[in-house]
Amino acid sequence: RADHRPDGADFARTRTDTDQQLRPWTAARPQPRRPPHGSGSPGLRVLADLDRRPEDYDVPKHRWSAFCGTHLELSLRARDIDTILLVGGSTHVGIASTAYTARDLDLQVVVVRDGCHGFVEQREFFLDKVFPRMCRVRTVDEVLAALSGGRP
Repeated sequence: RADHRPDGADFARTRTDTDQQLRPWTAARPQPRRPPHGSGSPGLRVLADLDRRPEDYDVPKHRWSAFCGTHLELSLRARDIDTILLVGGSTHVGIASTAYTARDLDLQVVVVRDGCHGFVEQREFFLDKVFPRMCRVRTVDEVLAALSGGRP
């Protein structure tokens, strides 16, 4: 999960040569703003069916890849897990970065198509053109069927 303190104190701006719309920066430096995904943000409520259980691992995500600077790989290996399901926002950034890292770590990757969001053009491009070349892209229904015995 991507998570920042509500006051934004643990948020670091990265250096880029463009803004989020890929326009070159102007001479005036943009004002820093609070991260949109701070703990307790209304849009970050976890669905009751997916709420944390005692046996779950909590892996706060600090960079684009969920593996960077976290214990995610170690936690997966310790439990003999070799397949991950990816859902979330910024499909072309966070999901893509995590998928690339997972493949480099020889993990199997399933990107859940209707569990991803972000800019429509980038999301559809990655779901239709990029991810199928390196991992499986499935719907929530297909994933649920596979988890209950079938294998789409």
